[in-house]
Amino acid sequence: MHLHLALIFCVLCGSSQAATYVGGVLLTNTVWSSAGSANPYYLTQDVQVPRNVTLTIQAGVVINFTQGDFEILVKGYLKVEGTASQKVTFQGGSGSDLKYMLKFQSTRLPLTSIRYAQFKGPKSAVQITNSAPGLQQNTGKLVIESSIFSDGTTISANGIYPRANYSSVPSMEYISCSFSQTTVSSINTDSEPIRILNSKIFYGIFSPLASNEGIQIENSTLRNITVSYDRQVTGPSIFRLNTSDITNLTIFYSNTYYYSSNTLATFVVGQSVIRDLNIAISTSFSSFRPVEIILENSSIYNATTSYISTYYWYSYPPPPKISIRNCKFTLGNLTLIMGYYDHSLSIVNSILTKVNITAPSKNDLGSNYLIKSFAMRNVSFTDGVIYLPYHQAQIVYSTITLRSPLTINGTSTILCSSVGRSSSIVQANSLGVDAAGLSLSRSTIKNFDIGLRVRPVSVYAVNISQTNFQSNTQYNIDNKGTYDVLATGNYWGTNNAATITNKINDYWDNINYGEVFYNNFTANPLAAETGCAAFDENQYTTTTPPPYYWGK
Repeated sequence: MHLHLALIFCVLCGSSQAATYVGGVLLTNTVWSSAGSANPYYLTQDVQVPRNVTLTIQAGVVINFTQGDFEILVKGYLKVEGTASQKVTFQGGSGSDLKYMLKFQSTRLPLTSIRYAQFKGPKSAVQITNSAPGLQQNTGKLVIESSIFSDGTTISANGIYPRANYSSVPSMEYISCSFSQTTVSSINTDSEPIRILNSKIFYGIFSPLASNEGIQIENSTLRNITVSYDRQVTGPSIFRLNTSDITNLTIFYSNTYYYSSNTLATFVVGQSVIRDLNIAISTSFSSFRPVEIILENSSIYNATTSYISTYYWYSYPPPPKISIRNCKFTLGNLTLIMGYYDHSLSIVNSILTKVNITAPSKNDLGSNYLIKSFAMRNVSFTDGVIYLPYHQAQIVYSTITLRSPLTINGTSTILCSSVGRSSSIVQANSLGVDAAGLSLSRSTIKNFDIGLRVRPVSVYAVNISQTNFQSNTQYNIDNKGTYDVLATGNYWGTNNAATITNKINDYWDNINYGEVFYNNFTANPLAAETGCAAFDENQYTTTTPPPYYWGK
């Protein structure tokens, strides 16, 4: 037996106010109007719009969900025809409701239009979802324009579309909308893409679990936003921001379950401005999906990382893989907590000012740790700190001024670079570079008390060539390792052999340490980094971030 739409008019509180109570299956095209005494509308059961039937909701209509946990289920077509001055309002309901105000399933989404609507929570607002296997699925794109989402409501992509089984996947797009205290989420790695364009988002939470296109935001303004990777999925999840202005953004990952460490939760920013970025990791299990953070062509002001671990097998869980490319980065504290699994920080073609990049000392690590990777390529790094005692570094074509020693480990490389002392610290007792194995070539170390302190752990693990040591007051090289250092064809700030010897601290000052062989020194400063060929990123980039897809 078919259920039919019920229309009931009643008098409220002894006044002439009328209302329309609706529910059931709409068997014919239906219009909800604000004219006369029909408005507002109350759902007393689910309203169902079957295939080939259109529900039109005209400007000024108010739909209330206060009578129970009900929904408008659209398998046909929906036309929401609000205006800037008379929006269509969806309101009421409870935050504990399981159903959304609008649910789209088994329909051609482009034939629905929603303009100038207002969705007031806490009941969830809009979802698209798949049907049971073998039934018609949603197709195309659901577009919602010039609408407002507020008061704790939610929009979701709740479908599951394994890409191997579907040639195309439906999607949601929000254009020129306003979001306040709204959650935007997807439930599965195969859920539909969500795209937000030219919108304003305030006090929002994003739960980006879908892979491929994921959640994408373009040309929008965001304030006080949390991107939360905190649910169980087995594949990558992607969140992308492009050409947007962002203030107070937290990337939060919380997990208490085991995940393979080779599946990434990916956060990508391009051509945007970010003020106050906080990367927060909290876990009570040792192995979980690390977050890969890619910041490109953007300006970043004041970024921090923080980690909380209450249980672990291998000392610490992995911090995010961070890639900073073509960015201007001012102020920040990037703390890289060590762990058993591989992770890295890569900075390319960027300008960093007053940024501290640090990792814990050995006493903080326990016994299970690995040498990690750090890359700085074609970077201006001014008045900052690089303290990475268990990171193997590749520093090329960079200009660095430091407030504390550049501390690195492993078989590190410094090439075509300049390392100097920040004007914010005094030269007395200052140290430039503190390294274990090091290949230092065509570079300059200058204006420290001790320019370079090395701790070689094998024969000629430290190799220095075509490098200038200038204006270092006590020592140019301080060898604190048991093995020798090979230093060939360098400039030592003078052409006087005795002076060069006096500014090298090695075996001949303490026989517990190795010797520094400074062969074929030059009498004049070398071109060093200024004489290097133009920087070629492809020569030094060993990994490539995933390409952008902005849904265009």
